[in-house]
Amino acid sequence: MGRPWQRVGGVGFGPWKAGAGCGSTDGCFVRGTRIVTPRGFRRIEDLAAGDEVFSLDRARRAPVVRRVARVLHARATDVLHIAAGELVLAGVTAGHRFHDAARGAWVDAGALREGTPLLAWLGSADVRELPVTAHRPAPSAGKVDVFNLTIDGPEQSYFAEGLLVHDRSDAAPGPDPSDEKMEEN
Repeated sequence: MGRPWQRVGGVGFGPWKAGAGCGSTDGCFVRGTRIVTPRGFRRIEDLAAGDEVFSLDRARRAPVVRRVARVLHARATDVLHIAAGELVLAGVTAGHRFHDAARGAWVDAGALREGTPLLAWLGSADVRELPVTAHRPAPSAGKVDVFNLTIDGPEQSYFAEGLLVHDRSDAAPGPDPSDEKMEEN
């Protein structure tokens, strides 16, 4: 059975399935998480389909501009606080994937450990590696709004608070008319 999700600023609504999009076991960020864009930092919940964000061509280790295909929205109860150097994510679900620079692989946030090197970029200078300096449960506030992006382009990534994260587009669902839930944002 699917859980409810919502495309914000996109086209339509429907359920999402485990491993695809937002939720307590999948990958999403809390409201207010800033995304690196050509226009500077923008809050994830303020982005819409067609907006530009920075992604990373990992082979060249060079930022590239890509468009948001979808913005997904759900609710979650368990989120993590993760810091790498001066960069801090106040809330991310355990299943959101980060790029582990040492392994050259995507790793779920829940599997990160202090010292794990993450790729980081704030819009100027070079992409760099920053070790995880904090990894703990965020203070619980009950159910909170969480968001994720699907990005057009082969990189399938974006920078959340300057840290490279996967967009989960490889598992993103389409609308399921049998279980539509229309919600206003």
